[in-house]
Amino acid sequence: MEGKVINTARKWKVSVLTSDMPSAGTSSKVYITLYGDHGSSGPIFLDGEKGKSFQRGNEDIFTVNTGNIGHLYKIRIGHTNAGNSPAWHCEEVQLLNLFSGEQFYFPAHRWLAWDQADGEISMELPVLQQGQPILPVTVYEVHVTTGDLWNAGTEADVYISVYGERGDTGSRQLLRSQKPKKFLKGQTDIFAVEAVHLGHLYKIVIGHNGLGTGNGWFLDKVVVKDPITDLDYAFLCHRWLDQGQDDGNIARELTVTDASTFPGRQELELKREETWAAEKWKFQKGNTLQFYNRVTHGFICLGPDSRVDALGDKKNKYGKVFFLWMYT
Repeated sequence: MEGKVINTARKWKVSVLTSDMPSAGTSSKVYITLYGDHGSSGPIFLDGEKGKSFQRGNEDIFTVNTGNIGHLYKIRIGHTNAGNSPAWHCEEVQLLNLFSGEQFYFPAHRWLAWDQADGEISMELPVLQQGQPILPVTVYEVHVTTGDLWNAGTEADVYISVYGERGDTGSRQLLRSQKPKKFLKGQTDIFAVEAVHLGHLYKIVIGHNGLGTGNGWFLDKVVVKDPITDLDYAFLCHRWLDQGQDDGNIARELTVTDASTFPGRQELELKREETWAAEKWKFQKGNTLQFYNRVTHGFICLGPDSRVDALGDKKNKYGKVFFLWMYT
C-alpha cells in the first residue's frame, strides 16, 4: 500500500502598516516569526523592493510560507537595526491564512529602535480573541551575575533566548542594565525582556558576539523572574564563555535548576571552591603581575610595592608572574 503524502505547508498573506509619524520608516530588514501550538516558523525576512518597503505611511504586503505550525497564538516582528535610519514605528500587522481563510489583526503602535522607548528592536504580539489577547504580555526580569574571577567581565554584546512551554523569546540583546557599566567582575546586572508569557521556563541560551577588548566572560548564573507567576528560575553556569578558555565556546545552553537538581547545586559549589583554589594565588600579597600585549609584543610589570615598569621583563616569561593576553 502506498503511503499518502500530506502537504503540511501553509501560506500566509502578511500586511505590515508603517505609521504616518515623522521618520517612522526604516532602512532595516524586517522579519516576522509566527508561533502556533505545533511549533514556530522561524524568522522570515519580508523582502521587498530595496528602499521602498516599510516607509512612512505605507502598507507592505507579502506572501510567506510556513510549515504546519498549528493554531496561531503569537507573532514576533522586528528588524536588524541596519542602515542609516533603522528606527521604525510599526502601526499594525495583519495576517491571512490562505489555507483556512482565518484573519488576524495585531495592533502595534510602537517604536522599534535602540534610542526610543524601551530600546527594543523587536516585539511580541499575541492573537486577539474578541478584542482581548489570548495570552498576556509580560516583562521578565533577567538577573545576570558575572563571576568573581580575575578578568571575568566582558565588553562584548551579550544575547539571551529564554525557552518555555509556550515558545521562546528569540535572541534578545541584553542592552540596558540598571548599572552604569554592564558585565563587570562580581556584578549582577538586571535587564527587562518583554514577551508573550512563556508558561513554565525550562532553559536559556546565553552568549556573546566575541567582539571588543577583553571579550571573554566568566558567567556565574542567570535568574529569570516571572512577574505573573511570581516564580524565579535559576540557571547555573559558573563557566567561561571565551574562545581562549574552557572549551572555547562563547554561548551556553543552561537548563533550569529546581529542587530536584539540588545535588547539582552542591556539585556547582564544589566547582566554585576548586576554581577559587586554582585562582587565589593571583591575589596573594607580594605577587608580581606582568601584562603582555599581543599587538605590540610589549610588557607592563606591576610590582608588589605598586611600582610600574613600562618595559617589563621579557626574560621572566616563566617566572612567578601572571600573563594577561591583551588586545588593542
